[in-house]
Amino acid sequence: MAMRVATFSGTSDLVQAAMRVQAEQADATLQQASGKVATDYGGYGAGAGRIIALETYIDRTTIYEKAATAARSQVEAAASAVGSMADLLNQFTSALTSIDASLSDGSTLQETAASILDQMTALMNTKYQGRYLFAGSATDLAPVVQDAIAPQSTPTSADTSYYAGTDETASVRVSAEEVIRYGVTADDAGFETALRALSLIAGADLSGGGYDDATLTEARSLVDTAVSGLSTAQARLGLSSAALESAITARQDDRTYAETELSGKTDIDVAAVAARLSSYQTQLEAAYAAIGKIQSLRLSDFLK
Repeated sequence: MAMRVATFSGTSDLVQAAMRVQAEQADATLQQASGKVATDYGGYGAGAGRIIALETYIDRTTIYEKAATAARSQVEAAASAVGSMADLLNQFTSALTSIDASLSDGSTLQETAASILDQMTALMNTKYQGRYLFAGSATDLAPVVQDAIAPQSTPTSADTSYYAGTDETASVRVSAEEVIRYGVTADDAGFETALRALSLIAGADLSGGGYDDATLTEARSLVDTAVSGLSTAQARLGLSSAALESAITARQDDRTYAETELSGKTDIDVAAVAARLSSYQTQLEAAYAAIGKIQSLRLSDFLK
C-alpha cells in the first residue's frame, strides 16, 4: 500500500497552531502577573465604556469623601474651641459671683476680664488647616478685630462691628447633588454677648471706687446668656458633624459598591487563568513533540 508523506504541510500547520497557543499563553501570563483581564481599555471591548465610567465615579466619590472628612475635622476643631470659650466664661462667672459691689477695688476683676477677653478673641480667631474657623466663607480672614470691640457701659447694646468675616457659613460639596453648610461665625449671638460682657467689665471706669450694682448685674446676665448661646453653637456644630459623618459613610458605601462592580469586570479569576496556563503548556508540549516527530520522518522509513 502506498502512502504519501507531506511533512512540510503538516509541520507548518503545527507551527502556526503552536504560535497561536504561545500568544494566548503570553496573554494569560500577563493577566496572572497583573491580576487584570487587560492592560488597556481596548482589551475590554464593548465593556470599556462602563469601566471608564466606574473609574471616574470612584475618583469623584473619593474627592467628595476627602472634602467631607476635612470639613468634619474643621467642625470638630471649632467645637473644641467653643468648648474652651465656655470654660473661660465659667471662670469669669466665678469671678463675677465672688465680687462684692461694695468693695472699693475692682482692679482684680478688671484684670481677669481683660485677660479672658484676650483669650476669647484668640479662640474666635482660631485657624485650622490654614482656615479661620469662625469667619464664615471668608476663611482667609481673621474674624475678630479686637481693637474694634466697642467699649460698653450699662445698659449695653449688641454690637458686631468687630466682625470681619461673612454672614454665610462655610460649605462643602459631598456629592453631585448635596452641599452641606457647616460651622458658626464669630458674630453669632453667643460670641457677641460674651465679648460684650467681658468688655463691660474690662473697660469700666473704676475711678469712682469700684463696680456699681447695675454693671455687675448686667455682666452676670450677659455671661449667662453667652454661656447658653455657646451651648447652642456647640449643638449646631454637633449637627453639622453628624451630617458630614453621614455623608462620609455614604460616599464610602458608594465607592465600595462601584469598586466591587469594577473588580468583577477587570479582575481575573486566578484559578481559571492558572488552569488555562496549564492547558496551554500541555498543548505546546504536544505540538512540539508532534513537530519533532514529523521532522524526523524519512521516506525510506515507509519504503522498507
